[in-house]
Amino acid sequence: MIAPTRIAETWLKMQADLNLPKEYQFYSLKDTWITEMLESGVPAKYVKELADHHSLEITEKYVHKANAKKILEWNKLEF
Repeated sequence: MIAPTRIAETWLKMQADLNLPKEYQFYSLKDTWITEMLESGVPAKYVKELADHHSLEITEKYVHKANAKKILEWNKLEF
């Protein structure tokens, strides 16, 4: 288990080392990962499980807004 303060310290160091803008937050990485998985055609129910979310609504909150409508339409399809 890593203490939340340790995660925050590590992120700030990585952010500085990589010259990332201050607007980039730790969870920005999760947004990108979830969006890319959904865009690649991975069904939302699997992405939800991989992200360890308790509902699809939570998973949908991480989807980049520009892609949200298209992705959510794709995920209405049954596989």
